[in-house]
Amino acid sequence: MPHARSRIGGGTPMKAQHPAVSAVLNEPADLPFSDRDRSSIGLEQTTSPSLARALAIGCLSGLNPEMTRVDIWDPAAGSGYAGEMLVRALDSTGIRVRYRGQDINDGAVAASRRRFERFADAEIAQADTLADDPFSDFRADLVIVDSPWGLDWRGSVSAVQARAQRGEFLFGLPQGNDSTWLFISLALEKLRPAAEGGEDGSPRSLRQAR
Repeated sequence: MPHARSRIGGGTPMKAQHPAVSAVLNEPADLPFSDRDRSSIGLEQTTSPSLARALAIGCLSGLNPEMTRVDIWDPAAGSGYAGEMLVRALDSTGIRVRYRGQDINDGAVAASRRRFERFADAEIAQADTLADDPFSDFRADLVIVDSPWGLDWRGSVSAVQARAQRGEFLFGLPQGNDSTWLFISLALEKLRPAAEGGEDGSPRSLRQAR
């Protein structure tokens, strides 16, 4: 059955809000945000509750409510807080979720793995996302892009250039003192194309906030 649509002022039909958005908005104000994670792995490896909410709602705003399975990739997972919020919201509506996350920091990976212990299909790898993709065969419906702000990638230049020669980073390489575009490029390439069941091949499911 087609999903419901509404109109504003008789204009273009607007897609119905995904039911998981309500789950995000109804998260309790005292949601157990891990101060322990912040103190043990650092502020740069954690996401605040308000930003995690914004990332989750941003992803869900472009998602087809009729989908019964959603695959999520998180290339800079940190302690997993933002990813867990999104997965939990989708899971609460009966949607089957597959989550794959990675981070270069071993403490962040350990914290993220603890968060996802209760989810049946979640994997978190320790990896330098710019140099390696441990989930190379995984295609995502949603990508969470909360990449390190202003990260200098010149230390990974050899690995990045080698991947570019293999056909990755198709959207070009940025200046060496800011890796943000590299994460966005990888995210665009990770999204499931329309030919494989993606909605339309567009990057509308890609969300970044910093």
